[in-house]
Amino acid sequence: MNGKSPGEISQSASSWPASGVLRRWVLFYVVGAMGMIVQLSVLGILVRGLGVHYLVGTGLAVWVAILHNFLWHEKWTWAERTCADRSHRWRRLARFHASSGIVSLTGNLFLMQLFVGLCEIGHVPACVLSIAGCSILNFYASDRLVFSAAPDLSNALGLCRLGLVVSPGERTIHERTPS
Repeated sequence: MNGKSPGEISQSASSWPASGVLRRWVLFYVVGAMGMIVQLSVLGILVRGLGVHYLVGTGLAVWVAILHNFLWHEKWTWAERTCADRSHRWRRLARFHASSGIVSLTGNLFLMQLFVGLCEIGHVPACVLSIAGCSILNFYASDRLVFSAAPDLSNALGLCRLGLVVSPGERTIHERTPS
């Protein structure tokens, strides 16, 4: 991406002048487009290159794209809502898999079966249609569940950026140790 580091990309994305929801929506779909390229590439390698059944290939390709998209959403789309603290990141990853993973995996498998199995559409166009069909639900789930801007979360994220961590349940602040 033009030789920029993820930090520079994240900073330039968060200073983009468009409204918050519109900016986030555009960034979400840019990441989604990159994830779609990843998913289609993995699907092509598995199905055409290795002869894996298209539904098994779809499941694996979706999983790879989910991991790809999580990393980019964390560094770019919702950068101001994330924290480098490992425990926060693991919880976000679990929520992302639970929301986007369920929507993407079940939605893509169902729609691929419908498009390829019943409508006899080719793998690539069927995959593009399946991804498009799941994207709106994924945006909403990511914005509201995974990268939530709840008041208590945003306060904890602000403290995290200062190098401090709030212990759950104790309401005490600790200096974060470098990881």
